[in-house]
Amino acid sequence: MRAFTLIEMILRGVSAIVLVAINAVLFSGLHLREVTRPRWMKHAPGPALTILRRDLQCAVPPETQRRFDRRFQGGM
Repeated sequence: MRAFTLIEMILRGVSAIVLVAINAVLFSGLHLREVTRPRWMKHAPGPALTILRRDLQCAVPPETQRRFDRRFQGGM
């Protein structure tokens, strides 16, 4: 019968502590996401999607009929 060495026991203890810490961070992050998601969904998508839609419509000149070709020139 083989017994565990002291180094093995220390490594198992350290790995257990690390896993408990990772578990706590993961579940607190999941909880925070569940709490903040309804608030964010209520306020953010409307204005953000409107701004994104406008920016994407302005990115392509009307004469290209919404496809990029060699005539499209960007610049500041």
